[in-house]
Amino acid sequence: MPSKIDISLGALLIGGLIAMALLGVACVQGYTYFNQSSSDRLLLKGTIAFLLILTTFDSALVDHFLYFYLIKQFGNPLVLSTLVWSLTVHNAIRPVVGFIIRTMFAHRVYIFSNKSILLTSWITVFSFMGFAAAVLLEIPGNIASYQEEFLYLNLAAVTLANLSITISLCYLLYRSRTGFRRTHSVIRLLMMYTINTGGIVTLGSLSSLVNFSIHPQGPSSILDSISRILNGMYLNSYLAGLNAREGIRDQFNEPVSVRSQLGLPMAFAPGSSSLQQ
Repeated sequence: MPSKIDISLGALLIGGLIAMALLGVACVQGYTYFNQSSSDRLLLKGTIAFLLILTTFDSALVDHFLYFYLIKQFGNPLVLSTLVWSLTVHNAIRPVVGFIIRTMFAHRVYIFSNKSILLTSWITVFSFMGFAAAVLLEIPGNIASYQEEFLYLNLAAVTLANLSITISLCYLLYRSRTGFRRTHSVIRLLMMYTINTGGIVTLGSLSSLVNFSIHPQGPSSILDSISRILNGMYLNSYLAGLNAREGIRDQFNEPVSVRSQLGLPMAFAPGSSSLQQ
């Protein structure tokens, strides 16, 4: 049987290492994005730059608390009950990053759904509920007695938001099918990409929810490690979508008269403003 240190510090180390690896991938994708996104709006570029900077700073915090628990306090089991300042700041930054990226995905759904307020509001409400619950979890004092309920709310709301984003994008793509073979090829590519990226993130948040439901009194570091990885997956998923636009443009070479008959794929036509979302 693994010891308490194996489960807690082991999960902390593995989650931190994977999160830093995902940051490396995000930096490469960020470099690619800024090299090929000259036509994007300044707001989108600024948001991407802010997320990369915030995620990099968050990784520095991860380095600090890993050093504190694994090196500086090596051999001191009582340290597991101590919350170092870098871990506190990290726990405050993590829901902010997740909320911003889910909001950006919600905006993408808003554009692709012909500005459907109902669908976008559904995603936004669950995303905000998850963010609010994560914030409440960090408030000390009397609210600590409701931590289990807030954690359930956070995990459930984030899972529903991720699932709603993935299903919505897949449905909108499926609904936009036409009788043109080349268009179908592009739509299938987009659907597979959405399932692969959004599905992984959704499964990650769902696994956190299931794990906590089965072991509500289990080590919180396992849940923290999964959540820490999810933020890197969020960012990489969104950046990969932005960077895939050039390849989609190259494949989407139907005549203008054909593109004008399309619904969602028009968002991927050359020169379309939706490609900048």
